[in-house]
Amino acid sequence: MWETDWSIAKQAGIYFMITSIVMMPIAYFTNWIKNSFIGFLTYFGIFIAIFIL
Repeated sequence: MWETDWSIAKQAGIYFMITSIVMMPIAYFTNWIKNSFIGFLTYFGIFIAIFIL
């Protein structure tokens, strides 16, 4: 449960960190991304864009 005294920015930042840490290995091992540095950057860029929207 979220702490009520945390700002919405802090809550969103922690949520982003948790979901990115969980989703990155899943994306890598299920071949959703290319197994390269460019593939990682592309996936992470798309992840950030979706998160912002």
